[in-house]
Amino acid sequence: MKKRDLLSKMILLVIICCLKTQAAFAFDTWWHAECTRKAMTGNGFSADARLATQFSNYLTDFFPAFNMANEKLEKAGIRQLQLNGDLSYDYMHFDAIYTSTDMEKNWDLLLNNTIRALRKYADGSLVRPGYHLPVLFNIIGASLHTIQDFYSHSNWVNLHTAAGTNPAPIWYDVPAGERKKLSLFTGAYPDGSSAGHKNHADLNKDCSTRSLNKEAVAAAEKASIDWVKRLMDSVTTVPWAKLKAYNIQ
Repeated sequence: MKKRDLLSKMILLVIICCLKTQAAFAFDTWWHAECTRKAMTGNGFSADARLATQFSNYLTDFFPAFNMANEKLEKAGIRQLQLNGDLSYDYMHFDAIYTSTDMEKNWDLLLNNTIRALRKYADGSLVRPGYHLPVLFNIIGASLHTIQDFYSHSNWVNLHTAAGTNPAPIWYDVPAGERKKLSLFTGAYPDGSSAGHKNHADLNKDCSTRSLNKEAVAAAEKASIDWVKRLMDSVTTVPWAKLKAYNIQ
């Protein structure tokens, strides 16, 4: 590797680490990884399957951080780093939803779109040889990241804890009619982007030092296990047995 290439990669890592500290737009990587680990092992997946899903789950934070780094470099008049960051990942963090009605819509969209994506790639005909199972792991991992963020970025845990419900239930544990009675919202992201609404920084439970982090993690872990089972039950055309037995070799 050329020294210049190595230096660029080192700079990239430093920038991303700094941005992650400042932005804190999702659970710490540790919590996302733990929730995803429990979701996969709890549903009978192999260690390699779990690792593949954890990697995809992590990319949901990596690309937004990378895109943010490039934006800052561009404003500073510095040549952007080349990685072709996927902008779609910027929208997969369960932020900027301010009503219970929109919250219901977002959950429905997330479930329906995930099911649609799994069905689309279920038989592997649209994927190059050798990429079929990793594509499916990517869909599962990215969708897991989004539902995990719901428990960290919304006031769901706040409301249930204040009502004396501990541990907090997961989304699907509460009937739709009861959910609609709750005044649900998430924080504005980026901070200050929506006047009159709480900011992400005020509401998130992303790290261990934040209030209600433990409660949010507990709910996200249970929800992650439920989510993977829900996908398995909903899309029977996916080769789940192959995914469960996945060996990267």
